[in-house]
Amino acid sequence: MDIKEHFYSDDPRIGHPDVRTNPPECIYYFLGNGEIEAAIQVNRSGAGTPLGILFMPPEKFGKKRDALNFHPDHGVANTQIHVAVNGREYSPDSATLQVRWASKEMVPLVAAEWQAEKICVREEFFCPTRHWPLLRRVVTLQNQDQVECDILLSTAIWQGESEAANRQVLKLAAGDAATIVFDYSLFTRDFDRRLVEVTFSNDAQISAETQKYWQRATQFDCGDPALNHLFAASSVQLPAVIASSGAMDGSIWQYNLEWVRDQAMAVVGLLSAGHHELAYAMLDRILRQFVTDQGDTVDSGRLREPAEVELDQNGALLYALWSCWAWCGDVGFGLIRKHWKKIVAVAEFPLQNIFWDQESRLLKNTREYWERHAVYGIREGYELAYQFFVALGLKKAAKMAKKIGEKKLARRWRDAAATIRQAMLAHPRFAMIDEGHFIKRRLASGDVQRTADVPDRSILPDGTPLKTEPLCYLDPDASAALPIAFEFVDPHSELAKQTLAHLETLWNQSWNIGGYSRYHVASEPDSPGPWPFATMFVTRAYHEVGDYEKVSRALQWLSQIQGAAAGSWFEFYGPRPVPPCPQVGIIPWTWAELIIFFIHHLLGVRPKVDHLLIRPRLLPELKNVKANFRLHRHRVDLEIRRAAHADERHALVNGQRKSLQDGRLITPLPESDLKIIMMI
Repeated sequence: MDIKEHFYSDDPRIGHPDVRTNPPECIYYFLGNGEIEAAIQVNRSGAGTPLGILFMPPEKFGKKRDALNFHPDHGVANTQIHVAVNGREYSPDSATLQVRWASKEMVPLVAAEWQAEKICVREEFFCPTRHWPLLRRVVTLQNQDQVECDILLSTAIWQGESEAANRQVLKLAAGDAATIVFDYSLFTRDFDRRLVEVTFSNDAQISAETQKYWQRATQFDCGDPALNHLFAASSVQLPAVIASSGAMDGSIWQYNLEWVRDQAMAVVGLLSAGHHELAYAMLDRILRQFVTDQGDTVDSGRLREPAEVELDQNGALLYALWSCWAWCGDVGFGLIRKHWKKIVAVAEFPLQNIFWDQESRLLKNTREYWERHAVYGIREGYELAYQFFVALGLKKAAKMAKKIGEKKLARRWRDAAATIRQAMLAHPRFAMIDEGHFIKRRLASGDVQRTADVPDRSILPDGTPLKTEPLCYLDPDASAALPIAFEFVDPHSELAKQTLAHLETLWNQSWNIGGYSRYHVASEPDSPGPWPFATMFVTRAYHEVGDYEKVSRALQWLSQIQGAAAGSWFEFYGPRPVPPCPQVGIIPWTWAELIIFFIHHLLGVRPKVDHLLIRPRLLPELKNVKANFRLHRHRVDLEIRRAAHADERHALVNGQRKSLQDGRLITPLPESDLKIIMMI
């Protein structure tokens, strides 16, 4: 594997300041409908456009400077609204600019407000349709002066070779308001060039189909505005950045590549958020385009040699397919039946002798979960995450095989999952445990691989820890939290307790802004710093353990760091040598992790293929939580309340009283809409 695959040439020092993805105090609100993707940029750094729009075709990935309307000299400054009041021109500035998420008829929109002298300018951005590449911008001008004003309103869009401008002249009497609507749509020129055009519109409405789409999405209200924001921003933006075909960039403006594992976890997030059709489309596309007939999966847009295959992807994909079946019922199982031959190959692929070692009964190669390989000092051996995800996925695949009628495969996969799990936890020589906690990696010999032993440090980027640190430790690694988060092992076991204590050293490891890094920074080939989605791995595990203080700390961190106001987080936070490293982008996986946290862990909504299980674990400060979500073809309205006394704990399912089993409600899958009230 060529290390140059990880090197990029995009230099943010070249070009307009808008080229930079993460200047201080710059955040992005993402809108989209599968046919168009738009990022509303809010930049208060003083260098760059304060309020601008970047347009991207969701099925084609690129750098920030590759946005369809990005002007080489002016960035996205021309997308601003300019308001000339009695001859004096104004545009958004940080002093008066306010931006937030809002909604209309349950459809998400971005609302901005700023002042142009005595004119209050309010802007709303939203996608009014589901099947057309269209973003609507509604601009309302309110005259707050005591006299009439002459107004010239203008904006423009760069179309690759020229700029298309839109201007409107109007008079505003004292106290009056006027509304101007702009429609931005994508069109094709010269057969393959996608461009943006902007036109005036007389329609400020949202289609009934779009309203219905968002009314089907999961609704969540825990009474805490900060937590509600984390969920709402995630459930809105995850589908916004996925093409209707199911394509999704692993990191927007950064990698411009796709991974099966990222998309598998995005599927689980989409299902939990009520976007079932898009989850189906993603899985269908993965199985058609990103899985070979032999069951190998694509990472970074590529297939790999056996030594460098990311084996966890097979398990994650099987888990996502089972999740689609559990949430969508017959529709989800129809997808499984449609692609059964491929699914068999996905399950069988890691069980080949080249991977599945007969002595250890564990899976072996020379790639690790975070994609480091031999060049980075990873030696042939056993990766914890590969054992966990493949065992998890095979157990779910066995249930699919049983339903299909493939009894021999069901038994084979169930036994293989149990064998891998047993070896992972208890093999006398190869167990993925040392000193009472999970470890990241063992060598083929059975020894723990404690450090990355880089064969040639000279080829690594200057200043990175893996090039400069004398001992490049691999542990602790945030992926060790996943078996606890998924309850693959008992969250209340000593193993879980010791593992999380070991992982705690990743918080503020060599910084003071909070957050967990993905692993020990000494083996970082990039830059040390906290990662939001790795932080959620650990947070989900802590929630299952019941350490709510650590959970709240992590959620507060996500509510405060750069990007929190929009609810879109960068891959990591810290300095980075750019180039050769890519500019940091926004990771959709983080949104999926947050959705999974709120639905699976906090609410405890866990549909199975033959029943519905709800096992809430509310944070101590939450007294009443409400949610409304899709399950199969029906709606479930859920309310969770705290009981004053233990003997009051029960559930009402459509008015019928049901007892709880260790705080769990187990009820049949719905045949019509359900109303559930749980007293816990």
